[in-house]
Amino acid sequence: MANIVQSTAEQLMQQATETSDLFFQKAVETVEKHMGKNASEKHPELVEAVLKASTEDFRTAIWAKAHHEAAITLSDAIRAALIDKV
Repeated sequence: MANIVQSTAEQLMQQATETSDLFFQKAVETVEKHMGKNASEKHPELVEAVLKASTEDFRTAIWAKAHHEAAITLSDAIRAALIDKV
C-alpha cells in the first residue's frame, strides 16, 4: 500500500474499492463458514454485522498504530532536545 499522505485521490479510491471488496468477500465467507451454505443470502444482516465488526477492528488498529508511531516520534524528538541541552 502506498503512503497515504503521498497517494492521489484516484489511488485512494482504488484502494478503498479493493478493501471493500475484500471485506465483503471475507464477511460472506465467515458467515457461510459458521452458519452454513447460503446463510449469507438468507441472512444479509449477518454479513452486515461481520462487515461492521471488521471495519471497526481495522479502524481501531490503524488508529492505534498511527498514535503509537506519533508517540515514538514525539518521544525521540523530546529525547534529542533534552540531550542537546546537556
